[in-house]
Amino acid sequence: AVGQRGGVLVNNRMQSSDPRIFALGEVACHKGICYGLIAPGWDQASVLAKNFEDATWGLSKGKKSGETPAEAPLYEGSDLSTKLKLLGVDVASFGSSLDFWFKRQFHESDAKKQGLSFTLQVDPFSGLYRKLIFHEESQKLMGGLLVGNADDYFSLLGLSQQDSLGKKAPVDLFLGGSSEAGVDDLSDDSIVCLCQKVSKK
Repeated sequence: AVGQRGGVLVNNRMQSSDPRIFALGEVACHKGICYGLIAPGWDQASVLAKNFEDATWGLSKGKKSGETPAEAPLYEGSDLSTKLKLLGVDVASFGSSLDFWFKRQFHESDAKKQGLSFTLQVDPFSGLYRKLIFHEESQKLMGGLLVGNADDYFSLLGLSQQDSLGKKAPVDLFLGGSSEAGVDDLSDDSIVCLCQKVSKK
């Protein structure tokens, strides 16, 4: 079966409507989403490989040992945060959850309805565009859009995964601000490479 917007429909085990055929990456449509990024492809491949392992070796091992084999993992979706270079220009987007994209938290009118506000930096001369979205009450970083300079992308991504900014304020996250994020601001489990899921520690 094919998804409404294209792609081979797959379940949480990356299995298509034909139980003998599996799909992943850009060709797969999982819960209505066709991911065009490498990190989701790695996530899907990991789940698929583990399910293949369970189907071939895991079950037989369980029978021999008399133990109940553990359930193979299921694919529940992936983070859409990413950093790319397009025509020589750094671009990035990140969010604390999928709501950042699907509930359009980056869009001014939609953000206000959800109790969100944002800071904006624009420099037409250098091509810089930097929009950071925050929860109005808690000032939690909900996500952001970066164009022209994404050097602190991983620091911002790490902050968006935390419940608060800690000792920082939204103004501190301005590019060139008085308190730019550094390695010490990242928790040990913060991802510093989305492609390979490499954490700080």
